[in-house]
Formats: sequence, structure tokens, C-alpha cells
Amino acid sequence: MRLNIKDWFKKLRSRFHFHIFLTAVFFLAFLGSLFISSQLLSGENQRYQNLLAQNKEISQLNEILSNYVELRDKTDEYLALGVDSTLRYYRTILLKIPDIIKIGQNQLTLDLLAVLDGELENALVTYQDQKVRLAEIARLTPKPTPPPPPAPAPAPTPTTVKIPTSESINSYSKWERKSVATSNRGTFSTDIITINLKNPKLRIFTDTVSNKECSNNCPVKSLSSFVSSVGGFAGIHGTYFCPPDYASCSGKTNTFLSPVYDTIAGRWVNQTALNWTDYALIAFNTSNTAFFYPQVKSFGGFSGLRAAIGSYPGLLHNGNVIVGNYSTVDDKQKNVKGYRGGIGFTGSTLYLVIARNATVPDLAYVMRALGIKEALNLDGGGSSALIYNGRYKVGPGRNLPNAVMFDQ
Repeated sequence: MRLNIKDWFKKLRSRFHFHIFLTAVFFLAFLGSLFISSQLLSGENQRYQNLLAQNKEISQLNEILSNYVELRDKTDEYLALGVDSTLRYYRTILLKIPDIIKIGQNQLTLDLLAVLDGELENALVTYQDQKVRLAEIARLTPKPTPPPPPAPAPAPTPTTVKIPTSESINSYSKWERKSVATSNRGTFSTDIITINLKNPKLRIFTDTVSNKECSNNCPVKSLSSFVSSVGGFAGIHGTYFCPPDYASCSGKTNTFLSPVYDTIAGRWVNQTALNWTDYALIAFNTSNTAFFYPQVKSFGGFSGLRAAIGSYPGLLHNGNVIVGNYSTVDDKQKNVKGYRGGIGFTGSTLYLVIARNATVPDLAYVMRALGIKEALNLDGGGSSALIYNGRYKVGPGRNLPNAVMFDQ
């Protein structure tokens, strides 16, 4: 069959139009599906945003409601707050409600707001009821009739309570507190223990908590612990040391540099300090004879050593004040007044002395006024402690790394 070219061309054009039509139909269908998908996604996103808003709304409402329930249950605190401050607090909460309502208008929001409003009302009513009830109780409570003024009583006889200023447990020792007048430094309230070194039962101890050198966090204990550890009757604090309440003592807490003979351990602690300059030393032999060395490096040791303690400065030598001979004396020792402690002797009488409101030079003159010939400065201030007959006469003060004790 012979195909006419003209007819063939018409058929071809007809097929082309059909393909275009199909393409257009599919394209429109695709666009429609995209639009529908977009709408579905937009709806899901909106529902998601609404859910977030609702959760936020619920959290805020629950937080406020929880606060109100807590406050409602504390009516006594409402009374402590007072009317004005309480109403101001309620007003602050009420001002928050419009912001919460803006979050959403669903039924849950409205229900919670209604409960919140009820809580506010109940709290206010409770507060007002409490206030009215207390006012009524106060009004109905009868006021006591004041008793007639009593007839004037005869003036009582003054009773004088005498505070002990001295104590003695035997003829060999005594404690007293008295004012000591110096020649040129003023008068000082002073605690003094005198001990007769000829007491045949007397035992003298210089003791350290650690019987070896220590560089930080050294062990310490109270003076009463020192004294009771030897069954003693008297004691005084020992040398200067680095207490924990001094910032400058960080890394060397409770250390001390002075040479101290540990009577119980039978050895020196800080023995190398015996070679130093500007330290003085007081020592005792087993016969309780006292020795004083204005410069510790002049101490050569002796047999029968019983106790010894070094410190600075020396206070008296042959009755003369020697504080100015020591370069180790600082401005605080020279000028700051406080508790100052020292140990000294004249012949066979030993003195333990703590002067109040004194400098180190003041202490030297106090001890000279007491008739002491040889004397050594000890620690003072917050470390000051003095025990006689088992009781503190001064102190207890800080815990100490070393001390001087006496037993009989």
C-alpha cells in the first residue's frame, strides 16, 4: 500500500501532539503532588509548633502553680511577710497571667489558669482570716492589771566577791596575779609562778611533740596535755613557732627553729641552732640547777643535762636588760603590746611570767622589777598559756609544738 506523504506527515503531527499532551498531564500531576506534600508538611510543622508551645505553657503554669501551693501551705510565713509585701507578691504573679494566656488558648491552659486563680483567692482569704483571727484574739485577751508599786526595800548590804589572785599547793611553789610597776615602762598586770628549785621532788621537763626535726604540719598539743603527760602541776608555753592561722606560715605550719632538749626522748630537736647567733638559752641539770647563756653558741653542753630551751631574745643577764643586744628582735616585738611570756631565775628560785598588754622590752623590765637576774623571752600573744595546780591561769591559747613543765 502506498502511503501518501501528506497523510504520513499528518499522522506524525498527531502523535507528537499526543505526546505533548501526556507530558503536560504528567507534569501537572507532579506539581499537584508537590503542592499536596507541601501542605501536609506545613500542617505537621504547625502541629509540632503548637505542641511545643503547649508544653512550654504547661511547664510555666505548673511551675507557678507549684510555687503557690507551697506558699499557701505556709500561712505562718504570710504573717511574717506582712500585708503589703504579700499583696505585692500576688500582684507580680497576676501580671504574669496575660503572658501565659498569649501562649495558647486551648482548654488545658484555661483550666490551669482557673486553678491558679482559685489558689490565689484561697491564699488571700487564708491570709486575711489569719490576720482577723489574731486581731480578735488580741482584742479579747484581758490585759493584766499592773501590780501596785512595791514599798521601797531597805538598801541591801553590798556583797563583795573576791576573785582569787594567788594560790599555793605547798611551800615550794606559788601562783599569783598582781600589778607590777616598772621603773620607766609603766605598770603591768602579770601572772607569776615561782618554783623553789631546791624542792627534792621537783622534776623539770622541756618537751616537744615531735622528738625530731619537722618541716611542715608538725604535731602540736595543748599545754594541759603537756603537763598531764608527766603528771605535772605547772607549765608554760614554749618557743616561737609558725601557727596555722598565719598566712605566712603556709608550707611550714607549726614548725619552730629554736633548739629544745626533749627531756623524755633524751635528745635535741633543732640541735644545729645551738651554733646560731642572737639566740639565748636556759638549761637545767639533774640537780635542778639553772644555767643561762645570753648567746646559745656559748653553750658547750654538760653532763647530767635535764632540760633546756633556746629562744630570742634574752631579757636579763646579771639583772641588766639585754633585749637591745639582739638583732633578731623585730618591730612587732618592740612595739606591739599583748601577752608576753618569759622564764627566768634568781639563785634557786625559778619564775614563769606572763605580762599583759606588754611589749618584749616591757616584759624585760617587769621581770627585773620582780628581782629576776637571768631571763629568757618565750612566745606570747595567742600562744600564751600558763598552768598551775592543774588549771589554766592564762590560756589555753593555741596548741603548741613544745613547752616547759614541772612535776613534784
